[in-house]
Amino acid sequence: MPTFIGLVKYGERDGEAELMVGRAARQLVEVHGGRILSTYWTEGDNQMIIAFEGRGEEQAMKVYDDLASGQGVQISVMRGLTEGEKERSNQGLSFT
Repeated sequence: MPTFIGLVKYGERDGEAELMVGRAARQLVEVHGGRILSTYWTEGDNQMIIAFEGRGEEQAMKVYDDLASGQGVQISVMRGLTEGEKERSNQGLSFT
C-alpha cells in the first residue's frame, strides 16, 4: 500500500496539545481506514511528521484534511517511496 508523508505545522502549543494532534490522527484512521506507520515530533519549521499508509491518495487526503480542519494545523502531503519503489520509478516502471 502507498505511503503518504504529512509535514505538520501548528504554531505554539504546549506538550499535551501537541500530543493531541497525533492522537487525533490515529482516531481519524479508525474512521477512514489505513494506518499510521509512525509519528515524529520535530524541532524546526515542520513540527510533526506523520507517515500514513493506505489504499491511495484519496484516502490519505481524507485523513490529513480532517486532521487539518479538526486540529487547526497546516499539513503538506507528499508520496513517500521505499527504496524499491524509487528504484522502479528511476527505471520508468510503476512503483504502485
